[in-house]
Amino acid sequence: MTKNSKNILHINLTQQDYQLKTYNDLNPFIGGVGLSLKLFLDNKEKNPVIFSCGPLSGIFPFASKICVLYKDKNSNLNEAYGGGSFAAKLRILGIDAIIIYGKLKNSNFISVEQNKVDFICLKDKDKIAQFGIAGRKSTLYFGRRVGIDKYFSFGGADFNIINLTALTISGEGEIVIPNQKEYWEVYTKILEKKYNLSVQYSSCPSCFGCPAGCEFSKEGEERKIATLPKCLVSCQFAEEIYKDISLVFSCLTVLGYKYNHEDLENISDLVGGLRKELSESI
Repeated sequence: MTKNSKNILHINLTQQDYQLKTYNDLNPFIGGVGLSLKLFLDNKEKNPVIFSCGPLSGIFPFASKICVLYKDKNSNLNEAYGGGSFAAKLRILGIDAIIIYGKLKNSNFISVEQNKVDFICLKDKDKIAQFGIAGRKSTLYFGRRVGIDKYFSFGGADFNIINLTALTISGEGEIVIPNQKEYWEVYTKILEKKYNLSVQYSSCPSCFGCPAGCEFSKEGEERKIATLPKCLVSCQFAEEIYKDISLVFSCLTVLGYKYNHEDLENISDLVGGLRKELSESI
């Protein structure tokens, strides 16, 4: 996989099979909501639920939310954001998004590990904790309120996946950073911008790689913020940091991504076009 490609995990619940596909044409959408909208448009006949991380997930502070895109019970297309470590663990596995569709029949739990997906019938929900690699896993718990790692959530998002109780991801991959010296320079610059956060530091559990521990970290986000931070899947409270195109360009460049300033400036129009096309087709 090159830095200009995206790895997308397709999970077919009805057939209980999966496929990890690499796409070389999705880079313009960056990640997060941009990537999810494009994937939904290309797979709308399947009525999928799509989880996507961003290129900075698990690597830079204040940028490890997970985006979920779905149609609600009224067939409206919605997006929501949750905290925790799910996005970071996806990046460690080398996965940019998961597309889930269909309906489970003979199982109720999914375990995603390096290069494999297992569909499991689990009668005792307490045994979910036995799956995955300790310290390297994250779990979504489905129900009326979808939870992440038994603390974080997607807030009031009303999506559900039929008959699925939980989804665990785990792996022992690594995120390769080409230029460590420049990376730490940019990382430090972001930490120094903590006073640009629209929330106070606290002592609550933090999302992966976030030093803030804010009192709102437990709740999900349904937010109206700038498009670029939503494609990076940064925290809503870090909007002022991650809508800075020059800073984001530096973040992406030190990680080896091939974007220019024009790509980042145009992301709002690109995503807006996807929203319009979807609204006319579903």
